[in-house]
Amino acid sequence: ASTALAGFIGRHATPDSEVWIVDPERGNRPAFTRLLAQQGYVLEQIRLDTPATAVEPTYRGRLLTYRRTVGALRPLEKRKTPPPDMPCEGRPAAG
Repeated sequence: ASTALAGFIGRHATPDSEVWIVDPERGNRPAFTRLLAQQGYVLEQIRLDTPATAVEPTYRGRLLTYRRTVGALRPLEKRKTPPPDMPCEGRPAAG
């Protein structure tokens, strides 16, 4: 399930994007977070623990907010063009 959702996000999210997930803490968070980190996302999380009331049971979970921005550190092979100071085929080396 983590792989399918991470793949969906990878195919549909824009380069600058924010993804919110409510995690009921079923054990998928670490793997999912690793998959999104490979896509350049950074995680911020907030605990959503709510005590039981007369009409609602206790809730334990987290709000996971993954953010990615253009220019975030990504492997060079994922960039469409190399940085200006990196020689490539057809571009003379600087200096």
